[in-house]
Amino acid sequence: MKNNSHWLNWCRLCAKDDAKSNVKLQRSEQTCPQTWDNVLIGAIRKYFEVHMILEDEFSSVLCTECYTLISELIDFAEHVTKVQAIFEVKLKPICNWM
Repeated sequence: MKNNSHWLNWCRLCAKDDAKSNVKLQRSEQTCPQTWDNVLIGAIRKYFEVHMILEDEFSSVLCTECYTLISELIDFAEHVTKVQAIFEVKLKPICNWM
C-alpha cells in the first residue's frame, strides 16, 4: 500500500489502494433495487458479512480483482443453484419409485 492514498479509497475487501482502477459502488435502494452494484453489495454481505450501506462511513470501493472475484462468485452461485434444481428433479422419480 502506498502511504499517500487516503484509506477511504482503499478496496473495502482487501485494502488495495490502486485509486486508478478501483470501482466505487453506489447503492440505490429507491430507484432500482436490482442494480448490479446492489447485487454486488448483497453478495458481499451474504458471503463475507461486510455490510456496505449508502451512509457507510467506511470505503465503498472495490479493486478490480475483488470486483471480478465477487462477480464470478455470483455467477458460480447462480450456476450451483440451477444444478441443485436439476438434481432435485432427477431425485423425484427415484423417491416416488421407492
